Amino acid sequence: MTALPELPLELLLQICALVDLEQRKDLRLVCKRLADCLESYILSTVSIDLSKSTPAESKDKLCSLVNGDAPAIARAAKHLVINTIVPNGADMVDALRQAISGFQGVEIVTWHMGAQDLDEIVLEALIALPKLRELSLRTSSAKIAVPLDVFSHLQHVDIADDTENFSADSPQGRTFESLGELIAKTSELSSIRVKRTGYSYESEGVNPAANLHELLSRCSPNEPRVLRRLALHSMLVKIDARTAPHLRHLVSLELTNIWEPRHSAPASYSPLAWHPNTFFDSLNIENDPDSIIGRVGSTLEEIWTVIPAMHLKLEEIVLDTTYQSQTPAASDGLATSFYGEPLRSHADTLETLLISAMFNGLWCFGRLNCDALAQLKLLKVFGMSLCPVWAEPREHNADQGDIVEQFLEFAKASFPKLQILKVSFGRPEELRTRMFAAGDPGQIPTVQRSVANEIGRFGRRHRNSPQMANLPLEIHLAKKFWRPEYYPSGQDKERRTGWYLQETLLDSEKYL
Repeated sequence: MTALPELPLELLLQICALVDLEQRKDLRLVCKRLADCLESYILSTVSIDLSKSTPAESKDKLCSLVNGDAPAIARAAKHLVINTIVPNGADMVDALRQAISGFQGVEIVTWHMGAQDLDEIVLEALIALPKLRELSLRTSSAKIAVPLDVFSHLQHVDIADDTENFSADSPQGRTFESLGELIAKTSELSSIRVKRTGYSYESEGVNPAANLHELLSRCSPNEPRVLRRLALHSMLVKIDARTAPHLRHLVSLELTNIWEPRHSAPASYSPLAWHPNTFFDSLNIENDPDSIIGRVGSTLEEIWTVIPAMHLKLEEIVLDTTYQSQTPAASDGLATSFYGEPLRSHADTLETLLISAMFNGLWCFGRLNCDALAQLKLLKVFGMSLCPVWAEPREHNADQGDIVEQFLEFAKASFPKLQILKVSFGRPEELRTRMFAAGDPGQIPTVQRSVANEIGRFGRRHRNSPQMANLPLEIHLAKKFWRPEYYPSGQDKERRTGWYLQETLLDSEKYL
């Protein structure tokens, strides 16, 4: 019998991929050959987080990397995570430059920007990395702009920013502008993710500069880009003759919290909608249809009317209607339209479908969309909101189990290739206009845990039955939700008195 270390390299790599992290650590101690094989699995991601330790400790860590005390780390690392959100990093500048420069094999960088002096050094070092192909920027605390157009070999760019004062001359605005220059400059860039979340009660209105047209403004329709994956959050989006040529090769489209121009002011606003009346009023183009927002923005209904005509064959669709302030009738109308031709046109290619809804309605799982969903036989990842029963806090409702079981049975029967199932839930429609229409806000975690418990009960009931054979390998319940919290005068100097939505996490996410 052949000993494990003597197996061919291909088999060893396959075995290493199947064992968990602790087993990989143990295997690495067996012999040098196994240690070399497991380097890329154990040491593939390296974090230089200068915010989690004192300046002296951070400098010691950087100097250790520079001195070659752990050569395997620099040799095996493919993903480098950098956090420069520190109050004083002047003493670490030289060590940081040399440490990053030592990671010549790094292909992916996630960078949480912060201190200006450190960020300037990081930028200089990243430009020199020969194999860098994916760059994720967290620019909320950035003091400098990143000239993305100098990274001519990037294949994926991810920018996340939640600053409120986003403007063309801010570091965030200039970074966004340089992304447009990069798109026009290189043909290698195939994946873009831009997430803008910097709007609050102090915001005067949506910033029209954050839009798809601006990203593609330097690209000629006669020389279309070959974008494969596009994810946009909190932006204005319009697909027309200017933008459509560059999107014809998309296989993944993610549109979350897209700002929709309005032709009239809504009759009422939801206190749970995160934004004040003045913000939504800025989207009203009734008196100025030729405004910038009208020219570069469109509704989700308009977007999903255009997409079937483009003959795209999407493999991934992600939609989040969480913050839309539409009326229930308008929301249900859009859902009915989407579950028709726009979804059916991708049935032969779609492998990931994630739909999240803030409120109960036709976006949620139900008999009116089952037929359309059942046609998606290639789905491997499926996520959808349920319409749960909202009982009093701490009360269990037996009907909850029926809803969860119907959904799990449907997923099991309809999607033979399903690997991951994600479950979220909608809120009662009356919450669109009343803060506590459904009772105490404690109902939100109560319903969440009730749905989670029903998923667990379903798994236990069918654990030893043939039915379990077709269940996905993982079932996730979205564990993040928003809970309203009141801030009285003087409690928080950075907030005005009033209600705010606070992000809350439950204890668990994965059930089976």
